[in-house]
Order: sequence, then C-alpha cells, then structure tokens
Amino acid sequence: MNSSRFQEQGSVEQVCIVILELARILLENGAETRRVFETTREASRLFDVDEFNVLVTHRSVIVTVGIDTVTVTRNKRVGTLTVNLSKVANISSLIAGAKKGGKVTPLELKEQLDAVEASLQPYHLSVIIIMVGLACGGFCRIAGGDWLAFAACTAGASAGFYARHKMVKAYFEPMLCVLVGAFLSAMISSSLARVFGTATFSNSVAASVLYLVPGIPMINAVSDLLKGHMLTGIARSVTVLLTAVFVALGLILAMKLSGLSYYG
Repeated sequence: MNSSRFQEQGSVEQVCIVILELARILLENGAETRRVFETTREASRLFDVDEFNVLVTHRSVIVTVGIDTVTVTRNKRVGTLTVNLSKVANISSLIAGAKKGGKVTPLELKEQLDAVEASLQPYHLSVIIIMVGLACGGFCRIAGGDWLAFAACTAGASAGFYARHKMVKAYFEPMLCVLVGAFLSAMISSSLARVFGTATFSNSVAASVLYLVPGIPMINAVSDLLKGHMLTGIARSVTVLLTAVFVALGLILAMKLSGLSYYG
C-alpha cells in the first residue's frame, strides 16, 4: 500500500485500512477465522473506535470502522493462501505489545505490519527443500520402505516440492501446482526406485507426496465449522478435498506413464 496515499486519508479511513491490511496478512498466512476476528477487534481497541465489524470469507475480508458520526467500510481481496504461522504469531505479539505500550497511530501500526509482512522465512529455501525430502523419506521408512526406497522418496519429494514452490511464486493456479508437484514427486521417486532396484517401491511413491497433505487448512476448516464460521469452514473444506483429488490425479498420471501399476 502506498504510504503517501495512506497519510492523505482521514483518520477513520486510516484505521479501517490498517485493520484491513492486518486481517489480510493473517488470512494469507494460515490464521483461522476466529483468530482474525479476535486480533482485528483487539487492534480496533487501540484507536478507541465506536463501531467495529469485520466479515471474513475465504478469499476476501470486509471491515467497518465508525468513530463519532463517521463510518467507513472497506473490503480487500485475499491473495495467495500460504502457511506461515511465524507471521501470524508476530502480528498477535505486535498487537499485544501495542496495547501495553500505550497510544499508537494507524501509520505506525501500518509500518510495523509492513515489516512483519516483509520478514523473510526463518529458514533458507534450500534447508526447507532438504528437510521436506528427509521428512517424506522418514515416513517411507516408517511405512516399511528400505533405505533405497528412502533415497528415492527423498529425492522425489524434494524435487516436487521445489517445482511446486516455483509455480506458486509464479502465481499459477493452486491446484495446478498441487497436480504438478504430486506428478513430479511420484514420477521421480518411482523412476529412481526402478534404478535402485528396491523391493519396496510402493512405499517410496506413496510417501513422496505427503508434503502436499493440507494439514493446516484441514485443521482450520474443522475449527471454523465447529466454531460456527460456516462460510469459511465450508470453503476451506472444499479446498482440502480438491487438494486430495489433485494429489491423487498426479499419482495416477505418474503411475500410468511410468508403468508403475505393472512393476514388480
């Protein structure tokens, strides 16, 4: 958001815009709906507003702020949905610190939110890729795979994760990213399993796509449904189901092309 434009708005609109940005960042980084409601309400209390309402949907958020006789309503589309709970925790800590620290202006809060949003991942991408591969390989071993299957699974999961990461960064359709990631992981792991001659190839292929399991969205979907946020809960549930379908399609496509169904 342009800082000069932000400074030109009236005080009520400043408050509305900064709370809207806060809600957007929370939703884009994997916060459940109740967390968004509570954090934005706490933020509104920093500015002594007379009226505050927030409506959260799966891909947009609407905020209404009223001070004295002036009421402003703004809406914003939520961008790419990822999972970065460090940013969610940092925003909660930021609001809690602002409450203890006394008066804060909307511009000051916006600058702090910009700093949180611009913060880098706690781990380098190469470390994440390696650890994702090792995690999937570990599940392969737990499921009964041998060390050759572990190696094939680790390589396939790492390659698929990297390809999916690049596609997400390039703003491809989320489900296409899932499909390509599952296909590449299964294809590479099955091909390497053939080369290595492992007897537990199926464990390698099945475990290579486990990084695509939407754990946080699944938890958020159940949490939203149980807490009465039916709109976002149903939308997140459908996203989880679609993810599972596209993972299965990627696996099936890889199995057909590699002849895995007839291997062994």
